Amino acid sequence: ATVPAAAGAVAAGAPITIFSDGPSIYVTSDAPTFTAVKGSLCINTAGSSSSTRLYVNNGTTNWVAVTTAS
Repeated sequence: ATVPAAAGAVAAGAPITIFSDGPSIYVTSDAPTFTAVKGSLCINTAGSSSSTRLYVNNGTTNWVAVTTAS
């Protein structure tokens, strides 16, 4: 299966949901821009720098990049 772009992630993807109404883990092929539950994570498979690979949602469409080691 192809990793969905962020714009279609909610409709096309099947996120891993921690609790029925809690945070989820998404995998997209670009930076997330969709609405998610606060605390949700998004792995960007096309991320090419230490600040474009992983994001955490801090409410609605606000995604904050998590700086990784490399």
